[in-house]
Amino acid sequence: MGDDTNDTSDWIVADAVLSQDETTKVQLERAQRSLAFIEALDAGAARHAIKVYKPTPGAITPIVQVSDNHIEERVRPEDVPGAVNAYTPEIAKQRFDQLWQRVLLIIGSLRTLHVVDEIIVALLGDIITGFLHEDQLEGNYMSPTKATLLAEDLINSGIEFLLTKGNFKRIIVPCCYGNHGRTTQKKRASTAHDNSFEWLMYHHIAREWRKEKRIEFHIAQGDQVYLEAAGKVLRFLHGDSINYGGGVGGIGIPVLKAVSAWDKIRQADFTFMGHFHQCRDFGRVFVNGSMIGYNAYALINKCEYEPPMQQMVCIAHGRGHASTHKLWTDYLPKEVKA
Repeated sequence: MGDDTNDTSDWIVADAVLSQDETTKVQLERAQRSLAFIEALDAGAARHAIKVYKPTPGAITPIVQVSDNHIEERVRPEDVPGAVNAYTPEIAKQRFDQLWQRVLLIIGSLRTLHVVDEIIVALLGDIITGFLHEDQLEGNYMSPTKATLLAEDLINSGIEFLLTKGNFKRIIVPCCYGNHGRTTQKKRASTAHDNSFEWLMYHHIAREWRKEKRIEFHIAQGDQVYLEAAGKVLRFLHGDSINYGGGVGGIGIPVLKAVSAWDKIRQADFTFMGHFHQCRDFGRVFVNGSMIGYNAYALINKCEYEPPMQQMVCIAHGRGHASTHKLWTDYLPKEVKA
């Protein structure tokens, strides 16, 4: 009995020694392979060569969002203590010039890699301020009718600039009226377009360019307008139909919730809107900033500060969202700058 126990112990010890030998052998083989690799590097072994990439230019469609310009509204530096801003119709003209110029500057750089034959200029409302609030009746530099005439001139100048300097084969102009340009105190639903200075202005602009075959207009009669471009379905609206009470979560939740509901009616690949004066990129939903910038209304309502800017989004044909660009429209006279 004692002899059997001794024999078993010998087998266990022998197995342990064999296991240790196998482990040592494996470790030795790994060390030898590592050493061989290091010696090969030291001997100047050829590295992987990266070839110079020669891209095949693909087509993209830039979408310029133009909204919340409020061209006749007055902003004085003393109206927004802590934020440097001022606004007059003359400043609005300069900021519109910045917009069109910077669009072409960015497109010039994009054309080093892409084909850019068409552009979408989305007029998304609140181009004018109107007399929606009583203090605007007192403070605006112009009446709504005169402001509409000025807005029409600024937009026509921009279209002409893009046509003559941009080398585009096609300019698409979706148009949505805002809430500020209405002639009624309360918002209308089915007859909102019948009571909008901006809706009338869009039709005047379309008539101005009716003989130009490179331009096409899509003017919303309801709250939204859809079009197909770059192989995608695009939705455009002003955005005032979305309720946002200024919650700490920001505009993202109510905006994306609204878009999800509209997608059940008609699916859109991308949605573009203004109204909130906040430049935001939510991936497939894009909210424009404002050209007027921070004003007294934003201050008393504790809105998040944002400098004057508009937004351009590029859609790559066959792929989707390629890039988003902020278009600074922050011109100020020298005497106003901090």
